[in-house]
Amino acid sequence: NVRALMENAGGLGGKYDCFENFTTVELMRHIGLYLLQALSPSPQVEMKFHSQQDDPVNGNDFVHSSFGGVAWKSKKRHRHFKAFFTSVNPMLPVPSRETHPNWKVHPLLKHMLDVSPKAVFMGRDLSCDEQKVGYQGNHKDKQRITYKREGDGFLADCICSDGYTFAFHFRHQEASTKIMKTFDCSPLHARVLGLISQLPDKYYTLGMDNLYNSAKLCRLAYSMDQKVMVHGVTRPTLRGIPTAIKQQEVSRKNDLEKVRHTVKAAVLKGDEVSKDLVSVSLYDTKPVYFLSHACQELKWIEKERKVFDPKQKKTVQMPFYRLNIVDFYNHNMGNVDLADQLRNHYRYDSSWHRNRKWWWAIWWWGYQVLLTNSYVLYLKFHKMHDSKNYYSHYDYIKQISLELHWPKKIAQQKKTRKHDVEQVTRSSRRKLVDSDMASTSSTSSKCINVNDSSLHPTLGKLSMRLNTSVQHLPEVSKAKRAKCQLHRWARGRDGGEVFSGVITCSICRVNLCITCYNIFHKEANIEGKRRAIAES
Repeated sequence: NVRALMENAGGLGGKYDCFENFTTVELMRHIGLYLLQALSPSPQVEMKFHSQQDDPVNGNDFVHSSFGGVAWKSKKRHRHFKAFFTSVNPMLPVPSRETHPNWKVHPLLKHMLDVSPKAVFMGRDLSCDEQKVGYQGNHKDKQRITYKREGDGFLADCICSDGYTFAFHFRHQEASTKIMKTFDCSPLHARVLGLISQLPDKYYTLGMDNLYNSAKLCRLAYSMDQKVMVHGVTRPTLRGIPTAIKQQEVSRKNDLEKVRHTVKAAVLKGDEVSKDLVSVSLYDTKPVYFLSHACQELKWIEKERKVFDPKQKKTVQMPFYRLNIVDFYNHNMGNVDLADQLRNHYRYDSSWHRNRKWWWAIWWWGYQVLLTNSYVLYLKFHKMHDSKNYYSHYDYIKQISLELHWPKKIAQQKKTRKHDVEQVTRSSRRKLVDSDMASTSSTSSKCINVNDSSLHPTLGKLSMRLNTSVQHLPEVSKAKRAKCQLHRWARGRDGGEVFSGVITCSICRVNLCITCYNIFHKEANIEGKRRAIAES
């Protein structure tokens, strides 16, 4: 409305002399129209203003009614929306594009960076990769992108978990000069380290592809307060791969059979900052190189996949072997791709539609990321409550769009299903309470063994000891003569055992003395405290 006033709309001598101020409900209705367009595309969005009697193919009776029932008035009003829609106060002074390249969408991006970390408790396994914002027009910061199907546009480095976009940084924005000077790193690594600095806890594993990963980045990420353990593929040159494990690429088929599945590995020892950085080379069809801070051991693991057997004329399970570091990377690197996949399922700015303004492309990307994040949380909420009464992705977006179009009518329809919803809610609450009681008051007196393997901060059976999202409450031990398992681990079998003041953690199911209870739940590198524990 302010922008329309500044351009003298509404009978003040400028364009659109019939302009009237938009209400919040009306603005949301126009945004909801684009969500319907994403679910059921038409060559032009304005075609949905027609009734199905006037346009049986692209007309929409629901949209026709919610916008007033007069197609030509609805089209004119939508032109007003496209002409004056803005996400930043037009009365504020416009800063330099060099320092604020995303100024026109700054409020939305700031809101995303503020809300996204607060709405979720991040899991241990994350991944970092780029997300693509397609744009077909001309712009100074538009990037040439030939390796993605969507084509040219803008790129944003993102950290994601299970399809949830936690943090992002656009590549056409300047990287932090403070980080570049402090860590003596490139702008690419400075952006990644800036994203890592936003993580709330420690000892995450962060998967990366060969564009980002290097021995220097692994070392810098682990030196930060978050102690992030980077893993992933990397390039053989200028990335810190030791010469001893590099393999020569062969071209002959006979030579390929000889060297295939050859594995070479090296471990960085003696570095004060980076602990046990593992570098691995695996010859597949050509040499592939990995760097990992999250690798505890290196071994071949047996897997299975479905293949068609021509003799039995059916699909059977075929065993095969895969290196564990490759398997871990494959299962934990696709978080950003999953977020992209969910966002691309139902998006307005498809190949049919060309964004009129560069900031519309970024605004719609941000809006769709928020929709995707909310749907991921929606599914996790139902999974937590053991509920199967949830919407599909299509129905979820459809319900949001309908709510934006006609909130009073949709609210009235929801009242008719109130009784069923209350029954489901009560049932899920009972299941949640029962599961909480079972998890906090276990009747089992058997404890988990404490050893070097189980104490690993990410891969061990006791890695949940560092999980701060649950309450590790002390319980009276049910063993007849309980002894501190951490002292037993530190001192060995021949050392003295501690029996006084021993309690049991309600989550970890480990017997600990009062002295060891705090160290056990807060110290990730507990191996380094072994001597101190033994002497206490």
